[in-house]
Amino acid sequence: MAQVSEDEQALMLLILADAGPQGMQPKELRQ
Repeated sequence: MAQVSEDEQALMLLILADAGPQGMQPKELRQ
C-alpha cells in the first residue's frame, strides 16, 4: 500500500466504519 498520512487513514476508517453493513459506501453516496 502506498504511504498514507494518519489523517487519511483515520478518514478511511471512519468511512468504512460508517458504511458498515450497508455495503462500504461513503455517507455522501447513500441517499
